[in-house]
Amino acid sequence: MFGDQNTSHSAGDTAQISCRRHDKVTIFDLSGDIDFANSRQLRESVLREIQESRTSHVTVNLSAVRYIDSSGIASLVEALKASRDRGTRFILFGVSTPARELLQFSRLIKVFEIYDSEEQALASMGHCGSVHRESRSNHRKPVTRAQQEMP
Repeated sequence: MFGDQNTSHSAGDTAQISCRRHDKVTIFDLSGDIDFANSRQLRESVLREIQESRTSHVTVNLSAVRYIDSSGIASLVEALKASRDRGTRFILFGVSTPARELLQFSRLIKVFEIYDSEEQALASMGHCGSVHRESRSNHRKPVTRAQQEMP
């Protein structure tokens, strides 16, 4: 378990997963490439936080993610399901362009609660400022025809 201090794990050679707390919110900061080689570490870290610490809010910062594949998205989906089962709110913020494109392509962009910034995500939980739910990221780039035709 991570406790109330910052914790960092290197997942393979290409990804960094760190965990911090802000009040009763757990924030995972991800960076690098999230792929099959390291998505298991992401899944285990987030699921452990949801299941063992029983925090009421888990957020994932994807702003520094350069690449994410389907196994990384599957880890996020599994965490979302576990959070719903436990009554924990699960939020993504700072979704990088590569992550956003894969979420759009897989049609999962509407499944997740997504905000542009950490401040907006925290404000949606009543933790700072008064940003309302309408500030939720609705800046979704349309999927191009080439993306729709990809196998």
